[in-house]
Amino acid sequence: MTHLTIADIAARLGISTAAVSYALNGRPGVSAATRQRVLDLVEEMEWKPDSTARSLRSRRSMAVGIALSRDPEEIAYDPSTPTSRRGSSRRWRHEATAS
Repeated sequence: MTHLTIADIAARLGISTAAVSYALNGRPGVSAATRQRVLDLVEEMEWKPDSTARSLRSRRSMAVGIALSRDPEEIAYDPSTPTSRRGSSRRWRHEATAS
């Protein structure tokens, strides 16, 4: 099965993609009945947001690049590398959700 999009949900319910988006994001502009129809279908179809599509639309990927000036072989065997990355990842995830 291909990835289900908000356009697919909108077509199936006979509403606009904007109405689906508003319903999914809890924004005003759709009736409670429409919001519930969207949420019910999303649950039934097991729809999950596509992080790539969201990143393209918002022009924010929340990805972080790290430039290292050491030999990759040396980094792979450095016992402190995984823990430092794990700590950085945890901190960045916290800062991203806090903003």
